[in-house]
Amino acid sequence: MSTPDHNAEPKKPRSRRFFYVRVGVLLAILAGVLLWGWRDVRSRRARNEWDHTLTVAILLVRLEPIDDVAIAALRKQLPALEDRLSAELARYRPGAPHPFRFELKDPVDGTAPPPAPASDGPVDLARYAYALDSYVGDVDKRAGLDASFYDVRIYVSLRKPRQAEVTLAEGRSQQGGRIGIVEVELDTDAEGAHLPLVVVAHELMHTLGATDKYDASGRTMVPLGLAEPERVPVFPQRYAEIMARNRPVSATAEKVPESFAQVAVGPVTAREIGWTSATSGTSATSATEVHAARSRRPATDVTFLAISDTHFGFDGIEAAHDAPPRGLIVTGDLTEWGRVDEWKPFVDTYGLTGKDGKVGLPVFEVIGNHDRVSGPWVEQQVSARHGGGRFYSWDWDAVHLVALGEAPDEEGLKFLESDLARVDPDAPLVVHFHLALAGPWSSGNWFAEGTFKERLAKLLERCFQARRSEGRRSHVRRRAHHRGADDRVVLRLGPRHMGGLLRQIAPAAQSTLTR
Repeated sequence: MSTPDHNAEPKKPRSRRFFYVRVGVLLAILAGVLLWGWRDVRSRRARNEWDHTLTVAILLVRLEPIDDVAIAALRKQLPALEDRLSAELARYRPGAPHPFRFELKDPVDGTAPPPAPASDGPVDLARYAYALDSYVGDVDKRAGLDASFYDVRIYVSLRKPRQAEVTLAEGRSQQGGRIGIVEVELDTDAEGAHLPLVVVAHELMHTLGATDKYDASGRTMVPLGLAEPERVPVFPQRYAEIMARNRPVSATAEKVPESFAQVAVGPVTAREIGWTSATSGTSATSATEVHAARSRRPATDVTFLAISDTHFGFDGIEAAHDAPPRGLIVTGDLTEWGRVDEWKPFVDTYGLTGKDGKVGLPVFEVIGNHDRVSGPWVEQQVSARHGGGRFYSWDWDAVHLVALGEAPDEEGLKFLESDLARVDPDAPLVVHFHLALAGPWSSGNWFAEGTFKERLAKLLERCFQARRSEGRRSHVRRRAHHRGADDRVVLRLGPRHMGGLLRQIAPAAQSTLTR
């Protein structure tokens, strides 16, 4: 049995100086990493200020022998892509410098496709990040590229088409990062050379903060994926939005853009990449924000009536205000996108007879351009509610009212002419429809581009001795022209498109109401 050696010297405590040195080194490394990260984030965010031209490297990686003609076609198309994107920026920021300068590098040969994440899990994403860094580092080295000279690098992996004369392309990118990946089955057809470059531009926008504008099935998200969401009628769209895949030509059909001239940057994407500010244009950053805002809107709306020129003191005006409302005229855009699920809450809220809805008044509605976005469903329901036709009319005592749908087309003008032929020429007339005759929303639609406006005016003038019916589409107000105490008055009933509340002021109106 051993006994402790009481004569041995005790161990000296380890010097704390070494501890402080280690901590200091680690803190210095951490500070360096944080400084590098801060400078990198700042540098990436500076790209979205658009006060200088961004330099974009496009590196071609051949996985299979590719015809030089196909690569030459890509190179030839690049200036056109630069010009197109420059023109798009000029729409949002007149006088801004060219947004991009593309440099297409000579192709290098590769043996494996670019890496892809196995899943969205943190471990798989970490592995993917490491594999991607190794991949681009290897390509950069073989291409002789100094990555620090470029704002964004797009790596294009090239294969031969699996089907003859077909060009396929898909990609993935770092959201808000510096690297984009595009995989292309490249055909030698020069006419299709723009498609891989459209995908390059799509991935480039991802690196600048833009989000996809198509759904899980690949269809354009409406309205987020529309280059011209305010176009009337909505379809056909003239352009494919850069973050969507195709150009919507109807509510159910889309086409691949045939050239860069059919590609545009929509207002949501423009905001996401900094071409517009948060307070200008379309304010939604993503589909989630847009739908969340819409879902909150009914809970925060305030419903009210607005009226002007009551003129109490005018002879007979007090008696005129004693007359109860006869009904509710709703002048279009009953739904947001014309879907079946949107029609039911309209019916539940407004009903038809005044006894089956929340409003408590008989309802007389017409469709608007929004109601046709998803097809004819809403128009068919409105027709069924009012006798089966696209247009209808009715009388309130001596007043004759005519509903002409979105606007009077050929069929609508014939209906109006036939309808007025049986009406007393001296009867007060109310004609209502959705599209405008004048004002901010009076152009850029089928009603404005044809002769329907002029023919409507001539028809009314011929039938009623120069009496005029005027439609005014506004998201702010509805207006009624009045000439005396025996007029009808249209009131605005919120929220946004609740239409107008028609009050009967006296039995013999002498004016024509406007929407």
